[in-house]
Amino acid sequence: MKKISFKNLLLIGLIASGPMLFSCAGGEDGPAKGSPVYTVNYFDEDGTQVGYAYVPENRAASFRSMDGENYDWLPHTDMDLTTPGARFVFDKWVGTYDASFSNKVDAALDGQEVDLEHIKGDCKVVASFKEKAYKMSAVFKNCGKTYEEKTVDFGAAIAYPATNPSEEHPEYYNAYNFEGWTLDKDTSNTKVAFTSANALTNTWKDGTSGPAWGLGAPDDAKATGNCGVIYLDKTLTDHMPTYPAYLSDGTKWIEVGNLLGDKLKLEFTSKYETEYKDFQVTLTSTGGNHVSFNVKYGDEITYERVVSTNSTTLEVKYNGVSKYTYSVANTSGGVANVTYLLEGTYTNATAGITNPHSELIEGRKLGFSLEKDSNNVPTGGKVTIQGNCEIKPIIHQVNA
Repeated sequence: MKKISFKNLLLIGLIASGPMLFSCAGGEDGPAKGSPVYTVNYFDEDGTQVGYAYVPENRAASFRSMDGENYDWLPHTDMDLTTPGARFVFDKWVGTYDASFSNKVDAALDGQEVDLEHIKGDCKVVASFKEKAYKMSAVFKNCGKTYEEKTVDFGAAIAYPATNPSEEHPEYYNAYNFEGWTLDKDTSNTKVAFTSANALTNTWKDGTSGPAWGLGAPDDAKATGNCGVIYLDKTLTDHMPTYPAYLSDGTKWIEVGNLLGDKLKLEFTSKYETEYKDFQVTLTSTGGNHVSFNVKYGDEITYERVVSTNSTTLEVKYNGVSKYTYSVANTSGGVANVTYLLEGTYTNATAGITNPHSELIEGRKLGFSLEKDSNNVPTGGKVTIQGNCEIKPIIHQVNA
């Protein structure tokens, strides 16, 4: 024998006894004493009932999911999107009163639109969806810091910053010139950086010519043109695409993420043509001899430690060119019994070259990084030059 649940029994009782009477006193916007209770049936756009509500007359309906399952508020039929970069979102419930649907619908209501804030009879409503654009953003970074950030609906114009940035520390340059913004991406897997030569246009879609928006999977033909156009891959038959997004550098596709969750963010980096200043490096020997030469700011000088039968030498190089060789004799029968290193200090200008931020840099030790062999013995080192400096050798260790 089929079991009848308490819930079903209650519903049967309600049907058998006719309209439920609401016992509370009514107000201007509420149900009057003895008002009937109506049923609102909620349907998805595919015809599946997804919810219900029991509502006293003239009261607002409150949606309840069927069988306690949460409604996902998404369409379940293949509705065609008309705008690239959009997805469907729930808009509202729509419906009209139908006297043939229930005997609890007054003939005067027949054909009237259902107002879910003021229910006047049994009714059914259907989910209605609308297109809504995903959002995307562009971040413009200068010298590692955010210069400007913009977020818009996909398809809206994102203009480059109205004013050009400047180098954060111009004191390190003889000259610099802002060239534009570049979109730097991973260059592995044949992907290449998006250079200023193919900089994005101020509008982010191809609205006048070419394959508008690049709908469909990217192909080689599209990759060869339309630089600066964001192409969306809509190969999924799903009516809620995630939109993988691509740019073309003129020859190859560059993956830039997808629109799902409004997470498409393009990061641009300022690009400069620069000429760094020269700073003077002085190499001083233990005997007082010295040699000086100029090094561009940010360049490295290196040294290599070489052990021979009679001596240990340190050869200092800049841009691969030898500048000076220090030497110390081995004093234990040809055994390399010294560890010979370099140290340095930033100094005042010695040839009319001014140190940037002299109050911060002068007197500071140079930060040599050491290279060591398998026995943890230094074999050389390097240092990045940030101002005028003096470098000299030290005997780090003497082996007895």
